[in-house]
Amino acid sequence: MRSITIRLTTAFAVIVTGTTALLLALGGWLLVNQMGDGIRLLHEAEFAEVEGRLAPDPGRLTEAELTARLRRHTEIDAALFFFQVCTSDNTVVFRSLNLGETLLPPADGSAGAHRVVSVAPHGRLLVSDFRAGPWRVQIASPLAMNERLLASFLKIAGLLLALALVAGAGLGYAFTRFALRPVRVIEQTASRIRGDNLSERIPVPHSRDEIAALAALLNRMFDRLEVSFNQVRRFTADASHELKTPLALLR
Repeated sequence: MRSITIRLTTAFAVIVTGTTALLLALGGWLLVNQMGDGIRLLHEAEFAEVEGRLAPDPGRLTEAELTARLRRHTEIDAALFFFQVCTSDNTVVFRSLNLGETLLPPADGSAGAHRVVSVAPHGRLLVSDFRAGPWRVQIASPLAMNERLLASFLKIAGLLLALALVAGAGLGYAFTRFALRPVRVIEQTASRIRGDNLSERIPVPHSRDEIAALAALLNRMFDRLEVSFNQVRRFTADASHELKTPLALLR
């Protein structure tokens, strides 16, 4: 049979570890969403710059003019973004040099739409689709850095969970031992009370809680037991005395 100390320690450790796990999961979810929102905001800001380079009338630009206006800009931001411009029927008319021979998946036609796709050899990309006149502008960013950051977060979260488990078990054991100390005092005192020392009583804590109520209840029970034992002793003594006279006469 497991002791109440072990049960309470286990429950405390589970509660602490579970709470820590929930907080870490919430933190991870917020981290992922914040990183995604940050990239989407960067794409929107980048498209504003691209749209400015195509102004004032993107619809009048030829493919050669569009390429000439975007090539220098895309080379400057090549470390952060991939660029691709398509016509309304998804014919690619411009790609940034860092894409190489790779084509981004066709836009779904929704301006400002954001999606995650896997594109070899660049891995997972967050692609944002925009419209500038008749052109469909796609801006993509690799998610490798975000994934490395998330992997580091998961490692740290695992370490924190292990520490929370150990700390929860240690603190739970110490707290349980402290909280149950009055119960141990009651147990030790009650085990000493026998027929030859029925006058001993359990110390009642000053806390006025359930433990104090239990100690007072046990003391009242020992009071009744002491009265009963004293009555039995008196009866036995009286009976012994009354029996001595006829026995003496018979002798």
